[in-house]
Amino acid sequence: MFILGALVLCYVLYQNAKSNYLKKDYCNKIDKAISAGEKYRNEPSDKNRIEFIKALRYLVGMYAEIRDHEDDNKAYNAKLLCDFLSSSYDILEVDKNQVCQLNKLLKALQLLKLDPFDESGRAYDCILDFVKANS
Repeated sequence: MFILGALVLCYVLYQNAKSNYLKKDYCNKIDKAISAGEKYRNEPSDKNRIEFIKALRYLVGMYAEIRDHEDDNKAYNAKLLCDFLSSSYDILEVDKNQVCQLNKLLKALQLLKLDPFDESGRAYDCILDFVKANS
């Protein structure tokens, strides 16, 4: 009985450590996207735009990985985030100079940093506003 309890405790600690590591990794990727986006907003050049697009693509890859390994709401949220972020970098690729409401996209990234799975839906709303403004 003692061995079983110790194994359960080890498993719980492992899952907690893994979750904390992944959350930190997500936050680092989101931070990179935020800094690239702010740099592009403050100095709109092709180089900065391309860096921002790359950062958004990394986020899409991250959420695709989450989608493939999660169930239920987290997988659904990750799928929506993949779709919306893909639309966002498509917009940035096509429309080089006239991007509307870039602040909405940056606000969405800030919200994702606080809540990587966007359970409140506020980040979706901001990204959707960005997409609609540029459609």
